[in-house]
Amino acid sequence: MTGLGKGIRTGARDALLSQEANSERRGRVFDFHKAMDSFGAALGLLLSLGLPWYYAEEYKTIFLLAIISGILL
Repeated sequence: MTGLGKGIRTGARDALLSQEANSERRGRVFDFHKAMDSFGAALGLLLSLGLPWYYAEEYKTIFLLAIISGILL
């Protein structure tokens, strides 16, 4: 089911990026977008590994942070 949502988001986002960038900068815009997407994925992984270490026995806090970030994003 997540593949369907990704297909809907990706096409619209790519159209928006290509519409806003001129032909000279289009490659840079898509490269920057991909770089920030990869950075966000790596940061999310580091946070998911670091939170249980920092909040060793406070699983409620970890789940609460995950729920709040899921609702906001």
